[in-house]
Amino acid sequence: DLAVEQIELAKTNVAHGSAANVRFEVQNVYALSYADATFDAVFAHALIGHLHDPVSALREMGRVLKPGGVIGVRDPDFAGFLLAPTDSLIDGAFDLYVRFRQDNGGDPYIGRRLREHVRRAGLARTRGSAAYECWGTEEETGYIVDVLLAELTGPRVTRHAMQRGWADETYFDQVASALRRWGANPDAIWAHAWFEVVGWKA
Repeated sequence: DLAVEQIELAKTNVAHGSAANVRFEVQNVYALSYADATFDAVFAHALIGHLHDPVSALREMGRVLKPGGVIGVRDPDFAGFLLAPTDSLIDGAFDLYVRFRQDNGGDPYIGRRLREHVRRAGLARTRGSAAYECWGTEEETGYIVDVLLAELTGPRVTRHAMQRGWADETYFDQVASALRRWGANPDAIWAHAWFEVVGWKA
């Protein structure tokens, strides 16, 4: 990961587990410090959709992969987000979040294009699949509300949106209230689509 705080969080999480052979490093996915053909496998989860040049990143992953090695990538596709009961404020907040991601060079709809990107990066053989992740109990919807509050009304998004003139602080307060109301609804369910692709190096 490029973010130091994410590496520190990973180290903390592993300290509470049983894995003893794990190492975490801050790295730039476009310019990895490893030699060619270093790894048997490379995996990127929820990364590719944030990148302005996904094919270059995947080529760099392929460079450090041994011949015959495998790359795996997994990213959501925002068109596959499902929320019930529906709420116009939350729907609008997702539209704004899509603009935020696109404004920062990402692709919120990259899931459907992952196989194309992996192939363009030079992987000899690819296989794609898709699956839904769902939250449909009181505990699960409570968890996803916290996640959505951080994503849709967190400081990165609110600062960017207000600088662009897309929304004001009152709007984000209203979105946060709508998310909490939705999470308290006993009928609430949230699901989103993930696309997965594996590719093999010749």
